[in-house]
Formats: sequence, structure tokens, C-alpha cells
Amino acid sequence: MVEKNSIRPISVLLTVAFFLSGCEGFKILTLHNKTGKEITVETRPEIPRFKHTSLVDTVQTLFEAKTYRLLPDSSLSLLTTFTGLLFNAKIREQDLPIDFLKIETPTDTIIANNRHEIIKLIKDPKLRYKSVDKTYAWDDNKNIEAIIVRQ
Repeated sequence: MVEKNSIRPISVLLTVAFFLSGCEGFKILTLHNKTGKEITVETRPEIPRFKHTSLVDTVQTLFEAKTYRLLPDSSLSLLTTFTGLLFNAKIREQDLPIDFLKIETPTDTIIANNRHEIIKLIKDPKLRYKSVDKTYAWDDNKNIEAIIVRQ
């Protein structure tokens, strides 16, 4: 026969392990339009949204490009996801749902042909988050990032 006291430490250990494995972090990448004019953003494939109801629609969007128009002072979420553990929250190439990003402003065109180049845009001196951007963008850690298109 098993005593009740010998089971208690095991159940406490399993409960703690369950709660620790259930801690979810999040990853967010947002593109902000601070040009003062409308810009056009093209992604390939379309940024996943929970609007498709059939498997055919979902598979079709994996191969199609999508064009978004961003008004001045607006933003577009390129990545919003939950991760398995909070301490592993840095945005990596394999986290991105898109393989291609094209940003057309009235004066410039920025093209990232793959996920590696999209990640490089986060660190680009012209596009990266600066302390003056804190009024509209969150970027104070590695799991929340911003690409800011300025004038």
C-alpha cells in the first residue's frame, strides 16, 4: 500500500512543472507609418489572420501576395504570436509568417526578399526604434519589435 505522504511531493512537483511549462511569452513585430503620407506595404504570403474558414482558403493565402495601404500614423502587425516559454521570446527568422516585405513610400522603396532581410530591417538605423518613438511604439525588449518608416 502507498502512503498519502509519499504521493504529495510528487504531485506538488508535477503541479509546479505544469504551471512552468504553461507560461507563455509573446512576440510582436509592428510596422509603423510615420511618413505623414500613405504608404503601400506588400507581403508574401498574406499576413495570417483568423478570418479564413476553409482549408482551401488557408492554403491559397500561403502562395499569394497581399497589398496593404497604411494611412499616416497607422501601423500594421507583421507578427503577433505566443511562444512556449517566456525566456525564449526573441524574434527569430522562423517566427515570421512572411517571406517577403516591400514598403513603398512617396520617396523610397524598401524591399526585404527573405526572412533574414526582414529581421535586418528591425536593426536598420533608419527604421529601428528610438526613444522618441515611445509615444506610439513599444520596443523595450527583444520580444516586442518595431519597424518605423519615417519621412
